[in-house]
Amino acid sequence: MRIGQLLLSEKNVSRVDLIGIVSHVLSLSRERILMEPERVLDEAEQGKIGHAVGERRKGKPLAYLTNEREFFSEPFYVDESVLIPRPETELLVEEAIRIIRTKDCPVVLDMGTGSGVIGINLLKNGAGSVLCTDISPDALAVARKNAHALGLATGIAFVASDLFSALKKGRSFDLICANLPYVALHEWEGLMPEVREFEPKGALVGGMKGTELYEKYLGEIGDYLKDTGVLLCEIGSEGQAAPLGAVLKKSGFEVTVLHDLAGRERVIKAFVREKAGHPREAGRGFAGGGGAEPR
Repeated sequence: MRIGQLLLSEKNVSRVDLIGIVSHVLSLSRERILMEPERVLDEAEQGKIGHAVGERRKGKPLAYLTNEREFFSEPFYVDESVLIPRPETELLVEEAIRIIRTKDCPVVLDMGTGSGVIGINLLKNGAGSVLCTDISPDALAVARKNAHALGLATGIAFVASDLFSALKKGRSFDLICANLPYVALHEWEGLMPEVREFEPKGALVGGMKGTELYEKYLGEIGDYLKDTGVLLCEIGSEGQAAPLGAVLKKSGFEVTVLHDLAGRERVIKAFVREKAGHPREAGRGFAGGGGAEPR
């Protein structure tokens, strides 16, 4: 069978996904696949492609079949121990980079790192050092693999930790980013089958309401954030920004909310409120949501 015949004959998998599968099996770019429709596939190649196509028909995400997902214009390795990076998370990364550029060699914590896309991109874009934590050792192995593949093996560390449990009190950060589980338990069954059946539930469900894990995290964060520090949290479900923002405000934080391209509340941004007689450093404050306009 030729590549062109395969692309025309398969009706149950999208052409984009089919090209992605063929590209992965043959180790050729997608452009080369389209430029060589007359290339004959040998028996072994047909077998590998056929198996992957069968898995895709069952709903297995393309990223898990190819073990790759692009994020912030970089290829990241992914497998079923980590969530597949979403474009929405780029909003958090973009805002984090803006914050990093206002600070001198900032120390960053990436909580719930998963595949490492947040922490690795922040190190690449100016962070002085990054600590990536996750409760899953398998996820941390994926994050390490990505850091090494992108040539960022120094300046970044990986620690298995249930929230802050493995971090000593007194260790503080200029910026703390988190993309923790925020799906409510009752929302789980309503997720798309390819998400519910293949992606790790523990990395998605944040409790009965979806906010329980974040509430615990935010209750402890004051011990680890510098006085001039900033925190960013990705959220997803409607109505989460208000209660989580209330938790932060009660602890003395100023809070703003960033919206994604669909207009959804997507990222909570917070910093310690100014104290009388202790003004925030010039150029390092974020009062009034400056630089955090919805996009």
